[in-house]
Amino acid sequence: MQYTLKEYYAFGKKDSLGIEKYKITVNCSNAAEGNKLKAFCEALDYPQYTFARSFATYLEIMQTEYTKGVSAKILKDKLGARVLVGMGDYENDIEMLRAADIGYAVGNACEALKAVADRMTVPCTEGAAAAVIA
Repeated sequence: MQYTLKEYYAFGKKDSLGIEKYKITVNCSNAAEGNKLKAFCEALDYPQYTFARSFATYLEIMQTEYTKGVSAKILKDKLGARVLVGMGDYENDIEMLRAADIGYAVGNACEALKAVADRMTVPCTEGAAAAVIA
């Protein structure tokens, strides 16, 4: 399906209630700069925003009500699922693992994610999702 530019812009920006939704991803030049930017943003003390890295150099800035954790809970409810299993590798997956009934960290996950995971699996490069399903 093709969208007009106007439709594409509107898609994902507003839900049926007309609420604006945004996520900004900033790519820093190195991990140290990523750490500095995240610390700076968190010091601003804006609870309506969540700051999470998706890689050592990427910082995601999103409205707290639209994190992966919130989205996972909504999907679980809408699908009528009894158990929500989450899997991740970096900081932007922490809220999803907290929301999950069972949260997996892949073997090569960052330490912050491993700390909140219920279980560990093999690294991404070794078929982590397949290992959990099997």
